[in-house]
Amino acid sequence: MSMKTGTLALVGLLTGLTLAATGCTSMETTQQAIDGPMYPAGYADGCASAREADRAFSTKVIQDETLFKNDRSYRTGWRQGFSSCKTEQIDSPDRAGNGFEPF
Repeated sequence: MSMKTGTLALVGLLTGLTLAATGCTSMETTQQAIDGPMYPAGYADGCASAREADRAFSTKVIQDETLFKNDRSYRTGWRQGFSSCKTEQIDSPDRAGNGFEPF
């Protein structure tokens, strides 16, 4: 193995290990946020916001801004609650414009 090939192999190995470690840390961090004490409150607020967003003409967002900025477990819960409770209304004629004719 030449010096150049050995160096490239080492760089590749270190890059792979770094990426793997980052992935593990990210999963651990997410699990810690889910286990955090403010996760349920964030989830409930995110879900309520998603339901509100599904209502026509509503711009109401239920969110504790201070907690969202400063508490990872609340923020993670809010995002997951919003994502889980948001309904896709692609098939709705009045939202997608498929076949809705008011006149």
